[in-house]
Amino acid sequence: MYYLKGNDSEKWITNLPMYHEVVYRELWRGVDLVFRGGSRQLKYEFVVQPGAAIEDIQLTYRGAANLSLDERENLQIHTEYGILLDEKPVSYQKINGHQVRVDSSFVIKGVDIYYKNMINLSRINNKLFRNVLFKYI
Repeated sequence: MYYLKGNDSEKWITNLPMYHEVVYRELWRGVDLVFRGGSRQLKYEFVVQPGAAIEDIQLTYRGAANLSLDERENLQIHTEYGILLDEKPVSYQKINGHQVRVDSSFVIKGVDIYYKNMINLSRINNKLFRNVLFKYI
């Protein structure tokens, strides 16, 4: 990774360390947010503990001209520079070592994004993982 600002090569910074992931613990009560990067894409994952309020998870896109869902239920974030794409969430629980898929989707309310899923987290005994791939199109 390089940070090359200006014309003076003496001020350029090279070989910067990179992180595989960044974790924000307890961003909401019982919810961790994990960012992972690679291949020019950013992926984020919510790790939801049993009993956490999934309705607390909300993202706001300030500066977006418009938010919409495409035919595949991917979130399109329209900006003056182009469209950013948040792929449809993939949610699952780990039960007895197996990933069990949980149906989920984005819900748009103005400039805010919520997540909808088909289970009641207060009645489960396993973590819920929600993966989303974020990329520029």
